[in-house]
Formats: sequence, C-alpha cells, structure tokens
Amino acid sequence: MPDCIVEYSKRLSDKIDAKKIVEAAHNGAIKSELFDGSKVKTRATPVEHQILRDDRDVIHVTIRFLAGRTDDQKKHLSTSIVDELCALGLTNVAISADVYDLSPGYSIKLL
Repeated sequence: MPDCIVEYSKRLSDKIDAKKIVEAAHNGAIKSELFDGSKVKTRATPVEHQILRDDRDVIHVTIRFLAGRTDDQKKHLSTSIVDELCALGLTNVAISADVYDLSPGYSIKLL
C-alpha cells in the first residue's frame, strides 16, 4: 500500500498535462512488482516557488509504505518510478524519488 506523493514544478504544466506525470509515477510503482497494483495510491502537488542552482524544473516523488522492504527493493522501486518519469521525454528537469518506511503507529481508516 504505497503512497506516492509527486511534487512537480508548476511551470511544467505548460509543457505536459500533470495527469501524465501522476500516471508515470503510478505506473513505475506498479512495474516494480513490489505491490498489488490496486493498492498503489498516487497524488500530485504543483510547486509554485523553488530555488535551484540552475533553471531546471523538478519532479520529485516521495514513496511511503509499511516497513519490511529491503534496501535493494527500495532502490528498485525508486529507479522504476524515475525511469517511467524519464520516459515522458521532458528536458531541463531534475527527476528524483525517495522511499520512506512508515512508523509502526501509522493508521488508516477507509470510510
């Protein structure tokens, strides 16, 4: 049940539909084959203000899930997501992903 939170430079919206960014991150998580695809949740937030050493746009994905995956599995997941985002063919953009274990106190309630 990974949560994929995508942050992307708002100005990317002039180059690509944000839905395509979300779909690429989501598909990357599914293609990692670490999860049941129906359990992956992906959402995105545009970032209006950013400061970088150059004028690049940014796509960054934070992936959170319950503990228990190895470091190799986490690396595989982040690489799978970054690869899918790179396949969008965008230029002058920094694409990255981080993977975090949720604390044991994590709670969810579906209504």
